[in-house]
Formats: sequence, C-alpha cells, structure tokens
Amino acid sequence: MYFAVLGKNSEISMAELEYAQPKNIKSIRNNIITFDSDFPEHIKQLGGVVKRGRVVSKKGLEDILRHSPESSGSFSGILKLIGVNDENLGKKLKSEYGIKRFKLVKLAHTDKEVKEKGLEIIQVSKEQFGIVEGYQPIYLYEVVDFEKPARSMQMGMIPAKLTHIMLNIGLSVIANSHVIANETKQSEITVYDPFVGSGTTGFLANHFGYDFIGSDIDISTAEKNKSRRIGHKLANPDKKFELFTHDIHDKIPLDRFSVSALKRFSLLIVTEGRLGPIITAKSTTKDVQLAQVQVLKLYES
Repeated sequence: MYFAVLGKNSEISMAELEYAQPKNIKSIRNNIITFDSDFPEHIKQLGGVVKRGRVVSKKGLEDILRHSPESSGSFSGILKLIGVNDENLGKKLKSEYGIKRFKLVKLAHTDKEVKEKGLEIIQVSKEQFGIVEGYQPIYLYEVVDFEKPARSMQMGMIPAKLTHIMLNIGLSVIANSHVIANETKQSEITVYDPFVGSGTTGFLANHFGYDFIGSDIDISTAEKNKSRRIGHKLANPDKKFELFTHDIHDKIPLDRFSVSALKRFSLLIVTEGRLGPIITAKSTTKDVQLAQVQVLKLYES
C-alpha cells in the first residue's frame, strides 16, 4: 500500500494520480490518501503530490527504526534523525528507539536536512505509518523556471510544475487504455506542443524520457533555450527534440511526425494554448477586449 500527500489543488493531484492506476483509494485527513498500485515507477514520477511513500504497520515501522538503511544502503542500527508532523509522535519514537533527534515537518513542507540525512514518518492511522520515499522534484522546477532567460519571462510561460502534471495527466489516458498494454511503449510516445513558446513542455518531456516535437508561429526563443537545456545534466540528449515554425491556423504538416508517432495512443499533445498578449498595469480596457476577440477567433477557426 502507498500513501500520498496531495498538493493544494487536490482535484488536480487526483487527476494526475490516475497515471499510477490507483486502486482502493482512501482519503485519510489533511490531504493524505492511501492507495494500491501495480506501477511504482509511475508513482515516482508524480509532480502534483507534495510527498509520497509506502504504508507500514507498527511492526513494519519498528523493523525500519531498529535497522534503518542509510543512503548508502548499509544498516546503521540507530537512526540519527527523523522528521514527523506531530511532536508527541516524535517524542515517543525518539524515546522508544533511541533516535538521537527529531524535527517537526509540516505535511506541505519539505525539510532538506530530513530529506538528505534522515527519515520522514507520517502517522496515517493508529496502526499505520507512512514512510516518505519521495518528494516533488523541486530542483527540476527551479532549473526550468528560474534559469529561464529574460526573453522567456517577457513572453509569458507555463510553470514547470503545471507542465509536469499536465504531462502525467495525458500519460494517464494512455496508461489507462487497454491498447497501451499491447501496442504502445514509453519509447514510442512522442509529446507534441503546438504552442511551444519558450520550450517548457519539451524540457519536461525530454527529462522524463520522451521524444518531443514543438511548433509555434515564432520558435526563436525555444530554439535559443534548447541549446542551453539539452546540454544540462537533467536532459536526455539521445531523445528527439525537434522544433518547426507553424501557424496554428494552418493544417499541421503530418510529415513532421513519424509513422509510429501518428499511431493510436502514441502522440500526446501537451500545451498551454495561446491566451493573448500579456496584460500589464499599462494595458487598457480596449487592449483587453481586443485580446479577447483575437483569442476567440483563434479557437473558433
């Protein structure tokens, strides 16, 4: 059994969770859920949950605390640091198992010291405990969001975390299709963004091991960012990352896509559609109304 601490927008977190094909979902409290899944690798890729891990019994927790694995994989015998969200639980575990120190960690927070040097424990119920095994990939989001050049900021951008969640929601449709089990493998899936902008969708798709194709009426910013991103340690340089100029009013040139990408359940469109020009404090009511007309015309065409 697994558990997850959902994000602030729990509906979105639950939609993304479908990527792990959860069963027997139970809502506990404070955005904590438990569930079963046959796809632990998919659970590791979730971006809409704050933290996640496996559920153990009291006996299971005792075994872990008496023989706690360090990051190296060896056994230390006594755990030096634990993170808990309840002070009474921390005191109890510290006293019973000789743990040197505990830190209070809120459910919605990630404590760097506990993450890197200790073990975080969440009391799921009176008889069950959650052992945190993973957190949101904050570093990945920081790299994509905060290392963007100023030119990307000026044109507007979809946040990396939202892009990650959208990617997983799209993959959940494929994963939950009976066709995927027999016909489609991850290596065959191509992610396409028809409003590629600065390339955020592409960088996330590439990081998680998918081929990517992006297009836009102006791809200059995405091209400049691509040269920086593909060489990053978080990138997969062996995966396809192609860009081409395209006006969304025109038909998509299918020759840009491989036969396998056009195969059913092999092409995944993940995008933030054009929302018009950026509205600032200097924008007038007339500017806003004109932008609304332009966006409406675009999606009606």
